[in-house]
Amino acid sequence: MSSEALFEVTDLEVAVHLQNLTSPVVVDKVSFSLAAGESLYLMTDGPTEAVCRDGNAFGATGVMASARRHGGDLDRVVDEIRYCAADTDGLDDLSILRIDGGDDRAA
Repeated sequence: MSSEALFEVTDLEVAVHLQNLTSPVVVDKVSFSLAAGESLYLMTDGPTEAVCRDGNAFGATGVMASARRHGGDLDRVVDEIRYCAADTDGLDDLSILRIDGGDDRAA
């Protein structure tokens, strides 16, 4: 059975939104391992802030549910977000990265 984790690292948001950095932004390091069958999803705020035609945000829960429905195919997840969105012109960024765990190298 695979498990998926959604990590929200709000400290990184500061570095992304600052355009004219004159000094480096320090972000605490986090270490963890992903076992075979586990996945880590990283995304911009676009997928989570997309507003659907019913008025509700697609949200992180919607992204994860869509990823499960589409077997982790992120192109299909983005297509679903676009399909559900009330205003496709308002979708500013739909970037999602999946990192799969496990090590296929021989010991």
